[in-house]
Amino acid sequence: MPGTSKKLLKELNPVAQRFNQVRNEFNKTQPYKHKAVKYFAKAIGISSTNCYRFLYGEADPNKAAIDGVAALGYSTEWFLTGIGDKKPKERKKATVHDINAIGVEVDKMRNEMNAMRIRMRSYEDENAAIKKELAYLKQKV
Repeated sequence: MPGTSKKLLKELNPVAQRFNQVRNEFNKTQPYKHKAVKYFAKAIGISSTNCYRFLYGEADPNKAAIDGVAALGYSTEWFLTGIGDKKPKERKKATVHDINAIGVEVDKMRNEMNAMRIRMRSYEDENAAIKKELAYLKQKV
């Protein structure tokens, strides 16, 4: 979104926050020289470019990223929704009902994110109009 800081996008996107949490925990297990994003991206099987996009909340993680996070031992349900155990001791097989419920939650989150983006754009437009009016008033004085 033009004019929106990467930090703000990350703060608005709970999946990006959990993706950052997974990366930070991954980094704790790595030697210092392997803490760059490219090593995390490689470990979960995605490109560095996509990894940055997911870390900053510019895009939702794709299937490869979700599978990669799961391969590190994280719960897919927790990663996508924030619900449940982050790293379950024993992995249970997902049922069709579980998968559908997760899909519904992901759709709700996407809708909420879109609503936030629309509100944010509205605030940015309002802010620009106020700045323009202020500049005009300063000229008149």
